[in-house]
Amino acid sequence: MVKAYLRYEPKATFGIIASVQSNAIYNRDGKLAIAPALEDVVVWDLKKGTQVAKWHESTNKAEVTCIARSPNEVDYAVGYVFFSPALHHSRMNPFVPCYNDGSIRLWSFKTSTCSVTFNGHRSAVTALAFDKNGTRLASGSRDTDLIVWDVVGEVGLYRLRGHKDQITCLYFLTRPTATDSATDATNATTTTATSNYLLSSSKDTLLKLWDLTTQHCVETLIAHRGEIWAFDVSRDQSVIVTGGSDADMKAWRVNWERLAGGEGEDEGVRMEMEMEMEEMKN
Repeated sequence: MVKAYLRYEPKATFGIIASVQSNAIYNRDGKLAIAPALEDVVVWDLKKGTQVAKWHESTNKAEVTCIARSPNEVDYAVGYVFFSPALHHSRMNPFVPCYNDGSIRLWSFKTSTCSVTFNGHRSAVTALAFDKNGTRLASGSRDTDLIVWDVVGEVGLYRLRGHKDQITCLYFLTRPTATDSATDATNATTTTATSNYLLSSSKDTLLKLWDLTTQHCVETLIAHRGEIWAFDVSRDQSVIVTGGSDADMKAWRVNWERLAGGEGEDEGVRMEMEMEMEEMKN
């Protein structure tokens, strides 16, 4: 019997507003929504309720799992997960190969084209975050690894391991500038020199702070009794709010004075004192 159905390929998909495996985000002015649509990403005009763009690659068969916006307002990072058809049967037959890996694509909002693809995770990409300058991208996955990518050089910089479950949220922390009266050029230079901390949360109940200069975890907090689902950081980088499956919301204060006070001491002592997070009391 000739497998005639293999001659046909899907031409279009209709009726999909958003799929459930990924987050949806707004553009900067909040007029457009960037939403996952299975293996595609759809841009919606919220006022008119119409589709204005679709990010599609004919060779891509992976489903969208995460979306993040770059500070330059042009590039968007999109995480994917690819499931092999054999994955469903792998539990019954361990000798059948199966694949469940994650990739990241950078899409241009202006041209709706993919400029680069990053491959490095062994499972679904579940968290993405750009640094303040948009030159670095951090990704977290269901495989529990963190990877920091060089967006300009289009290469991976390093892999961070320490979590025991799926990564749920990422954020580049920036030490506040010394004076508010500094010029814009000075602020830009200072930010570049001190944006070397990455905050990560996971379903393993842990909140971790990573020093990207040494590529080590310098602080680990057992923040909740259950999974941590998300966190956010205040604009002045002084307070972190976490939430998870235990129905609690907690606020943590970042002690940047101790971070500054640790400079110039022995390296081991400095890393232990580099940052302190104290649970804020009501």
